[in-house]
Amino acid sequence: MPAPDAYSQDQLLKLIGTPRAPLIVDVRDADDAGADARRLPAAVMLGDGDVVAFARALPAQPVAVECRKA
Repeated sequence: MPAPDAYSQDQLLKLIGTPRAPLIVDVRDADDAGADARRLPAAVMLGDGDVVAFARALPAQPVAVECRKA
């Protein structure tokens, strides 16, 4: 069951490119991301080792995280 504050794919796609769009962070490692040609538009590629430092510097806006393997 998804978290109550999770975005569905349809919700996220409708928000991309609007002022209400969340910051999209792709935390897959380079091998997993490279094995999958699909990318979310405007996603920030961030390896899982950088998550803590990145989280401390996050802007005050919603965040969507992509973390699935191909």
